[in-house]
Amino acid sequence: MLRVLPFVLFIAIWLYAVIDCILTPEDEARNLPKAVWMLIVVLAPLVGAICWLIFGRPGRRLRPGSQVRRPAGGSGYPRPTPRPVGPDDDPEFLRQLRRSNEEHEKLLRDWENNLKDREQDLRGKRSRKQDREDGRPSQDQDQGDQRQNGDGDRQSPTSPDATETPDNPDGPAT
Repeated sequence: MLRVLPFVLFIAIWLYAVIDCILTPEDEARNLPKAVWMLIVVLAPLVGAICWLIFGRPGRRLRPGSQVRRPAGGSGYPRPTPRPVGPDDDPEFLRQLRRSNEEHEKLLRDWENNLKDREQDLRGKRSRKQDREDGRPSQDQDQGDQRQNGDGDRQSPTSPDATETPDNPDGPAT
């Protein structure tokens, strides 16, 4: 039984290497093209299988955002760098999302300020309209309509001594 064990181990390693080489995608084979690896594994079974497992088989799967490790000698075949899997892992997407949120916040603040200004204008017009309807002059009209006589006293234009008469265009004599 011990005489058969090395032969079974050899066949198991060789079959595993052949099947693994066949199932490996073309762009994931390291150091040599996949077809060359198949030839090496088939033509030199023990040495080819061991070489495939050590030098040709793809390395561990990379996490999103990690860098691709290249062999020291370099194979001459360019490797694409892995892209992040989800949008929440993509820094460019997150920057773009943050920028968009800032623009929306600024637009919303501008709209709110514009609405507050319009509400204040409407409240001011409404209070002046109510004052006119009640017969009271609004604060703006009251200040603008008062005149100042020579003594520095304020008089309302509706007071009898401040009215102009046809006889005296300058107003009442003081």
